[in-house]
Amino acid sequence: MKHIIGTFVVTAVLCLAITARADGRYPERGYTNADINGGYGCGVSGALTGAKTAGIAQFHPEGNGQFSASVFDVNIDGVGVCDYSLEKGTGTYDVSANGVGTAQATYSVQPGSAQNCPAEFSSHIGFVCSGAAITASTCNIAILDPGFLLHGTCTKQNK
Repeated sequence: MKHIIGTFVVTAVLCLAITARADGRYPERGYTNADINGGYGCGVSGALTGAKTAGIAQFHPEGNGQFSASVFDVNIDGVGVCDYSLEKGTGTYDVSANGVGTAQATYSVQPGSAQNCPAEFSSHIGFVCSGAAITASTCNIAILDPGFLLHGTCTKQNK
């Protein structure tokens, strides 16, 4: 089952990458890490170890392949609301010229979260971005770790 889910996630990310490249919305020079910067707000949904999950995230890539901040708030069916923040120094990302990239980070649970939330988790995220020639305005994301089937869309924030 995990193999099927993993195959589905990889296929979805590849399809999104092909679509982003085919529509010609990425800059002629191609994307770089510098194009992925500022705040992005995301909505995510799917399943976490089989439990229905929905949430929001906010990422702040610095344009140099590192995140300065990130929060991830999810409601996990049967557990409750879990609030996480990025552990300092653990968030990195890399984007290729066609807007396809990967990111990884380690998150720690924050006070006020439901009692049974995992204390910490690491994630590997695949993403594909499109949008303005100066900066990526929209990125579709999928978490690529076993036990996760979370995906969503992140939009560049104005502030």
